[in-house]
Amino acid sequence: MFNVSRSERAIVIAGGLIILLSVVLGACAGTSNDKSITEITWKWTSLEETEPAALSVVPDPEKYSLLFNPNGSINLQVDCNIASGDYSLDGEVLSINVGPSTMAFCGEESLDLQFLELLSKVEKYEPGDGQLFLLLTDEVGRMTFEEK
Repeated sequence: MFNVSRSERAIVIAGGLIILLSVVLGACAGTSNDKSITEITWKWTSLEETEPAALSVVPDPEKYSLLFNPNGSINLQVDCNIASGDYSLDGEVLSINVGPSTMAFCGEESLDLQFLELLSKVEKYEPGDGQLFLLLTDEVGRMTFEEK
């Protein structure tokens, strides 16, 4: 059909491998984790809500924390409970999926259910100087975290 020499065939195969490697590496780069937020334990310090406008300070931030691991998993302290899950980053877009959790009753004053619900609504993040801001869907507010 085509009269192609061995050296021309080798060049075409090498070129194809280079293109394939570029595509694979480019795909991996889009899912890499931001080193500025991983391997740091973040404690939840406040919640800013837009409708109605309100700022709530978390009474005991040490009870509500998260740790983004470089492998895409997340560890959570949820008042008297612990939980795990996974997350994905794509630019400034952040998605958090909370998985298994212990389910002890932490008391009437606990913010455990609110904390978990808010984390499921995170859509973006902004790192700050020793702070992490998690922006909620539909711009309804943001959670502020500080390094522990």
